[in-house]
Amino acid sequence: MATNFTLTIDGKIYNSDDITSELITSSLVKKETEFVILEPEKPIHDSLYLQYAAAVEIRFLSPAGEMSHYSYIPDSGEEIVPMFLNYFTKNEIPDIQGWQDITSSFRPHLLKRIMNRFKKRENE
Repeated sequence: MATNFTLTIDGKIYNSDDITSELITSSLVKKETEFVILEPEKPIHDSLYLQYAAAVEIRFLSPAGEMSHYSYIPDSGEEIVPMFLNYFTKNEIPDIQGWQDITSSFRPHLLKRIMNRFKKRENE
């Protein structure tokens, strides 16, 4: 079964039916593009999204609610195209070996607290 995605390009949101490999590719190689976020409906190997602004970033949320976030500064837009296309077409996450772990730059346990609030609301 294919994964549904949301693609955000500079604030414009595309749903799965409108997302193509060509759209992803063109958005990543355009110098005018400020940010691209590719978000699966359900996590891919615990990853919540893959995004590009000045760096490529990926966020993970473990089943235990622990968040981790990694960043990579590419040499060119063409370097990141395969990362996004594999995420979109094959549900493969990039090899983050060598990426910078920037988890500590986010407020500790904020995401976990938010997720716990949603869980509490679901149980009410």
